[in-house]
Amino acid sequence: MRAFIDVFIRRWTFALTLTMALIVFGLFSYPKVGVDLFPSVEFPFVSVTVVYPGADPASMEDKVAKPIEDALSSMGGIKRLTTVNLESVTQVLIEFELEVNGDQAVQDVRDKMGALDAILPNAIESINIQKFDVGAMPIMSVALSAPETMSPRELTRLAEDVVKERVQRVPGVGAVEVIGGREREIHVQVDPARLEARGLTPADVAMALQGQNLELPAGRITEGNQELVVTTKGAFSSLQEIADAPVVSGPGFAVRIGDIAEVRDDMAEKRSHASVDGKPAIALVVQKTSGANTVAVANEVKAALDELRQQLADQQVALTITQDNAPYIEKSFHEVQFDLALGGLLAVIIVFGFLRDPRATFISALALPTSVIATIWFLNLLGFTFNMMTMLALSLSIGLLIDDAIVVIENIHRHLESGKPPMQAASTGTAEIALAVLATTLSIVAVFLPVATMKGLIGRFFLQFGVTVSVAVLVSLFVSFTLTPMLSARLLKVKHGKRFILSRAIERVLDGIDHVYRRLLGFVLRSFWTKMGTFVLAMFVLIGSCGMAGQIKNEFLPEEDRSQLSIDVELPVGTSLAYTTDVVERIAADVRELVPGIESTYVQVGGGGTGKVNTAKIYVNLVSPSKRTFTQQHVMAWARERYQSLAEKGLKIAVNQVDMAGGDSGFKQQAVQFNLRSNDMDRLVKASADLQEAMRKTGKFVDIDSTYTSGKPQVEIDPDRTAAKDLGVPVASIATTLRALAAKDKVTDFKDPVDLDIYDVKLTLSSENEQSLTTLSNLTVRAGSNELVPLSSVVKVERGVGPSQIDRQSRTRQITVLANLAPGVAQGESATLVEELARKVVPADIVQETSGNAEMMQESFGYMLQALVLAIILVYMILAAQFNSLIHPLTIMLSLPFAVVGAFGGLIVSGANLSIFGMIGLIMLMGLVTKNAILLVDYANHKKEEGLSTKDALMAAGPVRLRPILMTTAAMILGMLPVALALSEGGEGRAPMAIVVIGGLITSTVLTLVVVPIVYSFFEWLRHPRRKKPPPAAIVVADSERP
Repeated sequence: MRAFIDVFIRRWTFALTLTMALIVFGLFSYPKVGVDLFPSVEFPFVSVTVVYPGADPASMEDKVAKPIEDALSSMGGIKRLTTVNLESVTQVLIEFELEVNGDQAVQDVRDKMGALDAILPNAIESINIQKFDVGAMPIMSVALSAPETMSPRELTRLAEDVVKERVQRVPGVGAVEVIGGREREIHVQVDPARLEARGLTPADVAMALQGQNLELPAGRITEGNQELVVTTKGAFSSLQEIADAPVVSGPGFAVRIGDIAEVRDDMAEKRSHASVDGKPAIALVVQKTSGANTVAVANEVKAALDELRQQLADQQVALTITQDNAPYIEKSFHEVQFDLALGGLLAVIIVFGFLRDPRATFISALALPTSVIATIWFLNLLGFTFNMMTMLALSLSIGLLIDDAIVVIENIHRHLESGKPPMQAASTGTAEIALAVLATTLSIVAVFLPVATMKGLIGRFFLQFGVTVSVAVLVSLFVSFTLTPMLSARLLKVKHGKRFILSRAIERVLDGIDHVYRRLLGFVLRSFWTKMGTFVLAMFVLIGSCGMAGQIKNEFLPEEDRSQLSIDVELPVGTSLAYTTDVVERIAADVRELVPGIESTYVQVGGGGTGKVNTAKIYVNLVSPSKRTFTQQHVMAWARERYQSLAEKGLKIAVNQVDMAGGDSGFKQQAVQFNLRSNDMDRLVKASADLQEAMRKTGKFVDIDSTYTSGKPQVEIDPDRTAAKDLGVPVASIATTLRALAAKDKVTDFKDPVDLDIYDVKLTLSSENEQSLTTLSNLTVRAGSNELVPLSSVVKVERGVGPSQIDRQSRTRQITVLANLAPGVAQGESATLVEELARKVVPADIVQETSGNAEMMQESFGYMLQALVLAIILVYMILAAQFNSLIHPLTIMLSLPFAVVGAFGGLIVSGANLSIFGMIGLIMLMGLVTKNAILLVDYANHKKEEGLSTKDALMAAGPVRLRPILMTTAAMILGMLPVALALSEGGEGRAPMAIVVIGGLITSTVLTLVVVPIVYSFFEWLRHPRRKKPPPAAIVVADSERP
């Protein structure tokens, strides 16, 4: 090791150029590293969305969900298969085991779905199969609004053909979804009375439209030297041609479409609504491609929107950004950069305070920018981004990056003061401490290797965290062995003469600490009983801290103030779109009027994957936390209390944080999600209601709801099979006649000769005639004899109700009980409470299962405990190799439990809960707290090799290593302090990790300085037990010396 170090001390240009190479590569890599909220992680989730217009949830379950479940269940590697059946829509979410390749899983699902073409209903409109990709989530929502004089159809055209087309050309944009638009459609509005008068049915009209609208290539012919293409031009070219198309004709007569229907140039049925601050709008949801830089893409989209604003200004069209993830990500990135810089500055101030030497401080401080910039190069090489994981890793490790340089330069400084020349002091000081520094750094790397390879979904997120910390500390180790000794040999000097007053004051304080510690260590090591008494006292402190663990609450992720929240409103099933819109707009207006600090509100009714017009979301965007005196959580609590009375009127109100993964991702946002499964729907509904009531009585839950909602009004038309058979009416004719009138299915298309776009042509009824479906007046069906039979004579009409949503999992019906947490209630506590309540009120034969964040928390904590155990084992192995002993590593690792005292104490004092970030902090402590013990034991071993006794070696090692231990600990604590204080936006999530680390460092350092010497002396006594003194040898006295 010494020869390696001497190379860089002698060849200063070699050391300098190597360091400069790291810095240059890092600086050139900086612009190439993207900025994102989450790491780019592949989750093996595949979703299938099937649209079957007009089908009720029960029909979707029987005709769509069950065949898909049967087909997909035979696939290997499926962890969970869930289906959600709504009106006209079935959503299938397949969660594969993490080992399954996501792209292959999508292809396998496509193959299975392709084999179902002959089984699924022919009237299915679309099947959408896609992989869930956290790197390709919606990043922005834009609202397009215009004056009332502009028709919805024209506004939709602008959204589709102008805005969407321009935004999709932005590099990095994957897709743009239009919500709330009403596209152009051609409606053939039939009159049932005129149909009956002419002996026709809707099926006849549909067949006529399809047969009269056909354009096919007929082939080619040769005429002389020319080859001609023959085309049949039978497509409709105008609405008049549609009206003139014959349905039936004969000698001297013809019944045309216009005789029994009105051809209208209309719009699609309105099934959604969007508005910005109360003004109707069309929403465009922008989704980026996987791996694209969120901030860069968002900035490019904003530039495109600025161009569009100028282009559409003469039409008074406004473009408003209603949701934008980029500002939060960008601000969080800059805030973490500030935390990193402030932490580094505080660490450097601490070093200067201890060394009081500008040159030594400068040399130590160089390790910070060098390590951080070089780490950026490795981030680029590994394909990582600046995200919450990598930036958290850099901000927390800022105190670590200067540690190795501190220890090395402090030892070099000590040798300089002993009179050695600079070159020799740099060589000897670095070589003397090199193995100890190497062991401490490898211990930290060993701790984060299990984190980087942790199982579960959370392990995928923390991979980049563990790798980033490991790379950063390894770079700092390289700097401390190359650049630090080289500069120390050339720049460090021993100062003689009187120091300035502040330096003398600091030195007196440090000398006083040295004196107190020397006396304390001497007292503790005085005898066996003082050692044993001190050790027992430390054990009592440790055991007492275990009692604190019961007072700490668990949660998956800390709540963050992102300046965004959503108020979810659900009206009774069957509520019309118009009434839902009216109610929700009044709530949004109330929020805008009463809540200060609101930037905008965005209302969305219907739309998305579910299309339920009785549900809506109000997105509330607040000004940044620095511009208001209240938190986002205060607004959420106010909204719950304000609109609680609406529950008595049949409304359901839930207030949630905005899902950063996109609100239509298929994942529920509620903190509590508890599944109940059974094929007996009545018992399942009752069990769900009983559990919800039990949860309400505890007062620890808010927004209590379930995925089951009954009371969906429906018209049930049952064929009278006997009457139908007697009259010769096939049941299929009844069904097709009803569907043709009610479903508004596309029957053909129309190509506009002006804009050349293709539009759907649909059979419809007027609003007055639609009501005749409930009485069957004027409706007929064709019998086998080609005669028309009144529909009322072959069917029975009843009004009924049915479920609006049917969930299934593991091929069994399921209801999920949902809730958010009351203030002060942690997720771990709530999960345990719900499970206890379920055991009391839910029958034992109904399957019970925790899901959502609570399930992920339980799973993640289990994996983290495994990572913790593996980290401890790896640290022991590294220390055993370092000290060539199986006992001394135990001496060092005894400091690990004492870190728990401060970690738990820090959480209790700060009022924070133990989250996954806190658990990572505990794992991080396992590597950090060994640093101090390694320095102490390593130097004690050196002194013992020089011939000192165990006590004398400890008395020499303790005071000598006291200052570097205090200096490195203080540097780490102050380096992490900005993160722990959560001063930056979004800092609430990062703070628990820093709190755990700071608390653990404080207690472990104090106790390590006393307990490790005690344990070291115990183990040395066991290795070399003190033997009884032999009797004194006989002294031969000469006769002359006798008295």
